Amino acid sequence: MEKQNQSNNFKNFFLIGLVSTLLNKAKKKNRKGPSMNETQLKNKVMAYLNTHPGIYARKVSDRYSAGYPDIWGCYHGRFFCIELKSINGKVSDIQKYEMNKICEALGDARVCRSLQEVKDFIEMIREIHNK
Repeated sequence: MEKQNQSNNFKNFFLIGLVSTLLNKAKKKNRKGPSMNETQLKNKVMAYLNTHPGIYARKVSDRYSAGYPDIWGCYHGRFFCIELKSINGKVSDIQKYEMNKICEALGDARVCRSLQEVKDFIEMIREIHNK
C-alpha cells in the first residue's frame, strides 16, 4: 500500500512538473525584456529563499558536483532541489537523471528559469504537502 502511494505521489508530481514545463515553454514565446544569466538568477533566488520563513537552502556548486541541482533545501520538512537555467539553458542528461532520482525518493525537484518560477514551485510544495 505504501509503495503504491509513493508511486502515485511520484506520478502526480511528475505530471505537475510536465504541465508546468509546457506552460513555461508557452510563456517563453511571449516574454519580453532582458533575461538574467544563471549566476544573477541564482543570487536572486537565494536572497528570496533565505528570507522565506520555514526554508533552509544552500547552493551546491563546484567542479566535482556535475549533474547535481544548483540549490538544495528543506521547506517545513520537505526536501527540494532546484536546477536554475537561463531562458535558453539546456538541462543535461545527467541533470535529468539526478532530478528523477530525487523525485523517485519522494523529494521535490524542478528546473526553474525565473524567480517567479521558483516562487511558484515553493508554493506548489506548500500546497501539495500541507493537505
